[in-house]
This record gives sequence, C-alpha cells and structure tokens, in this order.
Amino acid sequence: MVGKADIAVGSDVLVVEGLGRNLGGCTILDSLDFRMPARSVFALLGPNGAGKTTTLNIVAGLDAPDAGAVRICGYDVQRQPIRARQSMAYVPDEPALYDVLSVIEYVEFVGALWGMEAADALMRAEALLVELGLAKNRDARLGTLSRGTRQKVALAGALVHEPSLLVMDEPFTGLDPIAARQIRQVLLRVVQAGASVLMSTHMMDTAQQLATHVGLLMGGRLVAVGETAQVMGLAREGAKTLEEAYVSLVGGR
Repeated sequence: MVGKADIAVGSDVLVVEGLGRNLGGCTILDSLDFRMPARSVFALLGPNGAGKTTTLNIVAGLDAPDAGAVRICGYDVQRQPIRARQSMAYVPDEPALYDVLSVIEYVEFVGALWGMEAADALMRAEALLVELGLAKNRDARLGTLSRGTRQKVALAGALVHEPSLLVMDEPFTGLDPIAARQIRQVLLRVVQAGASVLMSTHMMDTAQQLATHVGLLMGGRLVAVGETAQVMGLAREGAKTLEEAYVSLVGGR
C-alpha cells in the first residue's frame, strides 16, 4: 500500500523554487518561492487570474512549469513524478467523478488505484464517510448527488491513502455552512495526524481560521508569504484580520 510518507518534524513537505509559467506570451507565474513545513495549512490567496490554480496544477503534476522546480517530500514533481504523486492528493474545484458508482464504491476504487488491499480500503472508506457525514449516502450513485456532497466524496477519495500533502482548489466554494464545517474539521484532523494542506480560497475568514501560512498572489507574483500572523503584520497600520491584510497588501496593486 502507498501511504503517508515519513516526514520529520520541522522538515518541509513542499518546496517551490523559482516557479515560472508563460502562456501565449503572457507571464502567468513569475519566480514563485515558498515552503510548507509538515503539519501546516498553506492558503494561497489572490484575485481571479492571479495564478492560484496554475500553481496548484503544477504542484499536482498536471501542468509543467517553464522554470523552477517543485518537490514533494523531497521528490521532484517533474523528474520523479510517480514518487512525488504517491505522497499527495489533489481535489480540484470541480471534481470529475464516476457518476455510475456509488459513494462507497468510488472511495474503495480510489483506494485500489493506490494499491491498497481491499479490506484496508473498505475500512478507511467507511471511516471517512462517517467523518464527512456521508454514511447516509453510502450507496447513492454519484450522479444523483449535490455539488457539496460530491465535493465531500472527492475529499474522501483523496484521503483514503493518507497522503502527506493534500492540495485543494477552492474547497469551500458553494458549500452550505454544515458541509463547510465538516470539511474544516476533517482538514484539522488530517493536519494533527501529520499531513499538510495546500489550498486556494477566496474565503478570508476560513483561511484565517485554518491557515498556519499564507501566500498573497497578484499577477503571478507573491506579494507576501509566510506565517499568517507575520503576513498580517506587514499590512499598513497593523491588520486585525486576514481580510484587512489582503486589502492592504493586494487591493491597491
């Protein structure tokens, strides 16, 4: 079975160095540098078109950079793609699921793709469904589910093999308060268990609740990056909230 990598306390689960991406003569990402320590939540914040999704796609190995490198648990995503991807999981903004499968079948299926034994995959799947409030949907076909429920199913599939790094693109968009709370609780539990979460979001209050680290992205450049409290301290006149810091550091650019 492919499982969680052994990440030493204090080490970096993700290292992004000099990341650059150009498309159609336009610079999408310009020399991005940041690191994520183990057991952290990193929120990538910025307006539409800032480069958030491109960054996540490159980290997940779905797109190739024109410059720079990404390492997950020490493995280069471009040079050692299989080892790097074994240590991570990616949940896009609009997950593509197999609509003919039931919820439990889908999570078991993802576990099998990661080489898990059938009994282990079923046990993990059942536990995740309970944790995410999906037990009542266990045998429902994915094609019949709401967007929020599908998002939770995608998260269950991403977590079944216990990745060291979970990458999520706008995980809270379109969720009702109860579903959003369930996902926040699961993410906190995952981090306490030793994993790390990299996410993009427009929801500043959620980012402030969850994120140990933030990166403010504007026009493909990181305007500010670091521990959440440190970035808030960079704002003019001292920001009391992450939203105030974001407006101060990004709003006028």
